[in-house]
Amino acid sequence: MARSARKTLLEAAFVTRIGEDVLTEMLAHVLVTDDDVTAGVAEAVGLDGEKWRAERVSTQESTPEGRVDLTMSLVNDDGEHLVWIEVKAGALEQPKQLERYARELRERIGRGTLVALAEAGDPLLRRAREQGLAAPLSWQQVLDLCTRVAEDRDLGDGREWRRRARSSEAPARQRTLAEFCWYLERRRVAVNIEAVTDEDVIAAARTERLLIDGGTIDQLLLSASAGLAGFARGETYSTSGSGDRIGLERGLALTPTEASASWLVEQRAVAELWFSTAGYDELGRDVEGEPSFYTGFTFAAPVTPAVAEALRNPAWQKELPDGVFVAGVEGWGIWLVSARSLSELARAGDSFADQAAALATWCEESLRAIGGAHPPPGWPTA
Repeated sequence: MARSARKTLLEAAFVTRIGEDVLTEMLAHVLVTDDDVTAGVAEAVGLDGEKWRAERVSTQESTPEGRVDLTMSLVNDDGEHLVWIEVKAGALEQPKQLERYARELRERIGRGTLVALAEAGDPLLRRAREQGLAAPLSWQQVLDLCTRVAEDRDLGDGREWRRRARSSEAPARQRTLAEFCWYLERRRVAVNIEAVTDEDVIAAARTERLLIDGGTIDQLLLSASAGLAGFARGETYSTSGSGDRIGLERGLALTPTEASASWLVEQRAVAELWFSTAGYDELGRDVEGEPSFYTGFTFAAPVTPAVAEALRNPAWQKELPDGVFVAGVEGWGIWLVSARSLSELARAGDSFADQAAALATWCEESLRAIGGAHPPPGWPTA
C-alpha cells in the first residue's frame, strides 16, 4: 500500500530502517512541502511549461510490475503530469526494472515521466540516458538544487545559509533543506562542493605566491616578528590538515627575552605568531572560516587539567582585553590569542611595508595585552 509523504522530515527518517527507503521518504517530504525544489526537479527531468508543484506525493506504491519508490502528481496552469521515481543508493537494480516501469507508465496513463535517481556515476543513470528508458537524475543534482533554492531565499549573502538555517528564527523550510542536505552528505550519496568560478582561477595562482616558502605570508611573518619588544624570533613551521579542511598554516615561535607573561610561560605556554587559511570553527567569532593571523600563547596537548579548567572560566574570559579570547582544537591544545583577518590586514596599507608594520604593531600590542592580563582563579603556581 502506498504511503503518503510524511508531514515532518524527522517522521520521514523513522518510517523505515532501510537506508535507501529513508532517503526516499525524506525526498518525498521535501517535494511535497517545498514548491521551489519540486519545480527545480521537474525542470531537471525535462518538464516544460509553467512552474510545477506537487499535488500529491507518495512512496512505495505497488503496481503490477513492482513497487515504485516515489510517485508524484504534478500540476500547473497547463494541466497535470505523473512522475515515477526509481530511487537507488547502493542497491542493485532489479532485472529489467526500468523497462518494466516505463512500459507500465505508458500503458497505464499514456503519458508521464519515469526518473532514475542514483549516485553520480551509477551505471543505472547512463543506461537510462543512452537507452531512453528514464530521465537520469543524480543525488548530487538534488543536493545542488536544494542548495541553490536555499541560497536564493537566504536573507544574507547565501553562502552561509546552512548556519543561519540552524537559528531559532530561521524559516522551517530552510531548516528542512539544511537537514536534508546534511543527510545526503552523511549517507555519502552527494558532496557539498562549490563549483569552480573565474575568481577561483585567480585565487589559485595568487595562493601559490602567498603560501610558498618565502612567499608573501612568510615575509609578513618574518618582518612583523623582527624587533618585537620582549620577544625574539624563534623557529618557523608550516602544517597542513585541520579536520575536514586543508587548513594550511605557516607560523613561528616567539621566545620571551624578558619576564613578560611569566604566569603563562611558567605553565609551558609558547608564544607564537601564525597564519591559517581556514580559520577555526571553534572560535565562534566573525573570523570563522576566513584566512587570519593569530598571535598569543598556546598550550600544546596534553594540557594539565588545572590549566585547562582555569582558562575555561567564563567569568574570567569576559574580563579579558578586547580582542583576546580562549580557543582550542581537540587533540591540539588550548590557545589564549588574538586574531586579525587577512582582509583587515589588506586594508591596513597599500604597500608590503605598511602591512608588515601594521601586523607588527598588532602582534606586539596583543602579546602585551595577553601577558598583562591577570591569571584566572585557580591558576596553578610553578
